[in-house]
Amino acid sequence: MEDAVALLKAAATEYAKHTGDSKPYETGVASAIPGMENIGFVALSPEDATTDVARLGRWLMLKLASGQEVNWPRPTHVSRMLPMEGVTSGTVSEAGLVNLATSILPNHCANLSQTGMKTAKYETLYEEFDAEDHLTPSLVNRVMGEILPEGYEANWSKPDYSILVVAVAGDVGMSVVEKYDDCFNFAVHKAMPKLESKAAEAEAELPASQPA
Repeated sequence: MEDAVALLKAAATEYAKHTGDSKPYETGVASAIPGMENIGFVALSPEDATTDVARLGRWLMLKLASGQEVNWPRPTHVSRMLPMEGVTSGTVSEAGLVNLATSILPNHCANLSQTGMKTAKYETLYEEFDAEDHLTPSLVNRVMGEILPEGYEANWSKPDYSILVVAVAGDVGMSVVEKYDDCFNFAVHKAMPKLESKAAEAEAELPASQPA
């Protein structure tokens, strides 16, 4: 998780300039999940930062994939960085999922409505990692469909947004992401090849050292 924290910290200033957030995040704070060796949470700091986590996650992936030179540490030990706008801890259940979705989806749709986007389609994507209990894709899809306000629907046909739901141990996280496929499934190793390729090309162009 140290690599993820280092990446977030290095990108903070540039992202703040990109978005103009009223109170941007400054770094990340990692926390382990009991019983999980390779998965953890990284919360943005300060806690009252106004940063849109889903937007930040998308921006990071596209920035890494752009091949642009950035003065960031390469997160070589990070497989995926899934943005989570909210997390319910201690239980993996339908009731917990409903509470989580109720705290996220209406606000998301209200923000869209303010931009003039009165309708939108959403696909639901569910993953779990050693979850203490099991949800199902059909359950997740039904819950999202019931909570989405009128005009916004759960629909797999050409979705505008993806609702990510992830169960990890006893926690459930959720986020709403624009154009999920363009974000390389938030798999850092898929986003980075262009950056790595560009670095390799630059190294190849260096003059060969001369013998003494």
